[in-house]
Amino acid sequence: MNPFNRRRLLKGVAGSGAYFLACGCSQAQPTAAGCEVADPRALADGNMSTFAFAADNVVRKSGIEHLDDDLAFALTTIRTAFSIDPGFAFYNDGQVGNATVSKESIVDGSKGTVLFGLKLLKDLLAKPDGDAAVVAVCAHEFAHILAYDTGLHDQLVPNLSRPFRGEQHADYLAGFFAGQRKLIHSDYPAIVFLQTLRSMAGGNHGTAEQRAEAVWTGFQAAHDEKISFNEGIQKGFDWAMKRKEV
Repeated sequence: MNPFNRRRLLKGVAGSGAYFLACGCSQAQPTAAGCEVADPRALADGNMSTFAFAADNVVRKSGIEHLDDDLAFALTTIRTAFSIDPGFAFYNDGQVGNATVSKESIVDGSKGTVLFGLKLLKDLLAKPDGDAAVVAVCAHEFAHILAYDTGLHDQLVPNLSRPFRGEQHADYLAGFFAGQRKLIHSDYPAIVFLQTLRSMAGGNHGTAEQRAEAVWTGFQAAHDEKISFNEGIQKGFDWAMKRKEV
């Protein structure tokens, strides 16, 4: 496993370096609800997800040395950037490798829940620039929570069996986030966001080309056009609503 570079990670959290970690949605098996589950505290309805989230399936720590402390700092940065405060936990994602969200809360004082699969976490950290890959997945997932929080989700996904535009919006905002970080730190590995999310294409998330285009378009809006995050949310929404599945 590629170890976390804690100094790079924490420097990014402090705003003086290139990296920081958080959480997101990735290569979920195609399901009716894409990256979303109805209630992470109980067995999910078969029409909502192929993944079962029993109470004993969710854990608060990864079990990877030093990662949990680093992640606690990093989550603060992501939450601040997105102006949301979801709960976060790990879960046993079996042999699939996945991360998901729910608008329901399992952490007191939070709004919504992000669940990051332990297998997915280990798979990503085993790759070169694995910490940045995890950030990319996390930014995508936080974008789903943001869509719930802003009320955009129902417009993006009026039918849970067709979540494609919601996934495109989340990829766009992940790219936007990377673009903003690249403005602050010229060595920020924004390309890893595109590579990571592109590699996790399929099912409700769209093709590799669609995912890459969404990330790149969001990146350009932030990095080249230098619009605000609030403007990015709306511009990403307008862009995603025009997207068509192939």
